[in-house]
Amino acid sequence: MSPDLLAPYSGGESCCHKLPPATKIIVAGVLLLVAVFLPFERWPLLGVIGCLAWVGHALAGVPAGYLVRRLLLLVPFLLALGVGMLGLAPRPDQIERFALVAGRMTVALLLSLWVVNTTPLVVLVGQFRQWGLPAILASILLLAWRYVGVLFDELARVRTARRSRTLAPVSWWGEWVGLGQALAMVLIRALDRAEQVHQAMEARGWSGGWESATVPLRRASAVGAVVSARVVASTVVPSHVVERQGVTV
Repeated sequence: MSPDLLAPYSGGESCCHKLPPATKIIVAGVLLLVAVFLPFERWPLLGVIGCLAWVGHALAGVPAGYLVRRLLLLVPFLLALGVGMLGLAPRPDQIERFALVAGRMTVALLLSLWVVNTTPLVVLVGQFRQWGLPAILASILLLAWRYVGVLFDELARVRTARRSRTLAPVSWWGEWVGLGQALAMVLIRALDRAEQVHQAMEARGWSGGWESATVPLRRASAVGAVVSARVVASTVVPSHVVERQGVTV
């Protein structure tokens, strides 16, 4: 799964996409602050902010079906929140408080989706870097965004391999157990892949900072790359083939 599938409309050409990233972040942040500190007596303003966010998505060309699917992800959290806040005998004030919190969460998600789907993440993180975001946090955000798709792909492969080895029908409890086992295997593979990616990045001159991604390959790293290529070639290509072709490795 490509990381672009998490924000598939960030590369559009609408009027919202052409706005400066700082403007979009400030507008979304101001609306979010208004929604957070809005009292229950003025709850219609919360609906107005939600409508504005929906109009922003429409101007950006984001389909309504995409928004509905993302909003459905809030349902489990709202159910858990409702059980904790309302209990078995909810009072009117508890219902009002829960409705206000649910509305704030919905508005926050809509505003976040609008910013992410109208601004590429590299541009977004670059703007935060100009505002003083530490370089290590910027690197973590970009790497997490890049490899979260790889993580989901790995989980899908593990689950497919498990289903191919299971001939008998599996109960719902077996599905949960299998999912837990798959997640454990993906965690182990993720740790191993992270170590490999880190070594490869260091070999290409990455020193842990935001700016090092654009630094040219250093001489020592270039020498290391040549040595690594020779080792791989000598491992993959048999020696008698090398001698026959007259190639020096």
